[in-house]
Amino acid sequence: MDCDNDECHYHKADVETEDEKPPMKATLEITCEEDLTIRIIKSSNATVKIPHIGTIEPGEASNGYITNVEGVLNRMKKQIELLRDTAEEEEEKKKAKNMLKKLTRVYDGSREVND
Repeated sequence: MDCDNDECHYHKADVETEDEKPPMKATLEITCEEDLTIRIIKSSNATVKIPHIGTIEPGEASNGYITNVEGVLNRMKKQIELLRDTAEEEEEKKKAKNMLKKLTRVYDGSREVND
């Protein structure tokens, strides 16, 4: 759904199935650059966890989307950068910078995500 009003800019997207399915857990190990191209389908109710880096929680503003692993990592990166840029405490900024370093190592293949 998109609002055509120039002042509103409301957008809501989700992934729906024909029949209601019970919640499930899917785990993926990222061990090489090729793994970044694996297709991800996330509903607005899904939680995405990247061990030792962060979590994307469902909520009122959560959208569903179809992307790949790299797209999920990019979304996580944007969230962490926002946290870093808006943090008032130096400790929070430092924590965000460390998470960004870990994410960069996932991108360049020097860090596996498999915990």
